[in-house]
Formats: sequence, structure tokens, C-alpha cells
Amino acid sequence: MGVAPSPADFQESVARLIGLYLPSGRCSIKTIAQRLGIHRSTLNKRLIRTNQSYLRLLQAARIERATQLCRTNQPLRDIARELGFADLSVFSRWFTATYGRSASAWRKAQTPPAPVRRASEPGLRIVLRTDLVRESDADAWRQSQA
Repeated sequence: MGVAPSPADFQESVARLIGLYLPSGRCSIKTIAQRLGIHRSTLNKRLIRTNQSYLRLLQAARIERATQLCRTNQPLRDIARELGFADLSVFSRWFTATYGRSASAWRKAQTPPAPVRRASEPGLRIVLRTDLVRESDADAWRQSQA
């Protein structure tokens, strides 16, 4: 007879299975419980011992995966499907409630700034904006260049 896993190990196993089944669209408490060879009520009771629930673990997995996927160029419809949402509008409402902004707005905010080009790079022109320079400084610079 085997030793039952610790509550923390059990929770980790459930979280790992959720992550595994989430992209398949078949991630349900029933599926996870069957995979573990227990009834779903037993799964819930064992998670309660760790102050967790299936829904909290599912939410955490979705947040982690949504963060990864939204940093890619993958279409939002595909991301929604991979996170287990049957409809893009349901995903959009979930994303806005979770992140406080739409997925497209979140993506734009995550976009890194354009890299700074060096003067030695081909095709770069340096433009002196005289409107940002005091006239006396510009005159002194012109005289030093003559």
C-alpha cells in the first residue's frame, strides 16, 4: 500500500494537471479527478486542506498562461481557446476583470520601446533641433565649427 502524497504535493499535482489539460479544452474538475483516480468531491476536500480550490488553481493557471501568450503575436481568439474559453467575448470579459484592461491594451502596454539606434548605424541622420537650443549657444557652436 502506497503512502498518500502530502497536501502540498497533491496541490502541486492538481496544478500541473490543470496546466497540462488547459490547452486541450478538456480541463474540468471531473477530468482532473479522473486522472488522479479519485472522485471530484474528494479532490475538492483534499484541496480545501491546503486552503485551495480547483477554481483558484484554474484561475492561477489561466493568469500565468495568459501572461505568456499575450506577449506573443498569437491571435486573441486562439489564446482564448487555449485558456479554455469557448468564446472570445467571455475571454475578453475575464481578461478585463483580471488585468484591469483589455487584452489588446495590455499587449500594447507590454510592448518594449523601440531600440535606440547609434549614430554609427547606417541610415541614421542626426538632426539638430535649433528650437531646443538657446540662440547664444547656437551662435557659439557655429563659431567653434568655423
